[in-house]
Amino acid sequence: MLEMLNAEDGKEIEVIGDEDLLKKFKLLLLSLNQEIIVEEKNRIVYRKRA
Repeated sequence: MLEMLNAEDGKEIEVIGDEDLLKKFKLLLLSLNQEIIVEEKNRIVYRKRA
């Protein structure tokens, strides 16, 4: 997961996993001020911000 946070700024990244994992990942994204574009049961798409 941490590798995904090293992506280029502005790039959209899709993360697929179980609900529990994605809940934790969503909290991480929000704490790092990342833009969540799509949020579904097994999937999150976010845009990497600096």
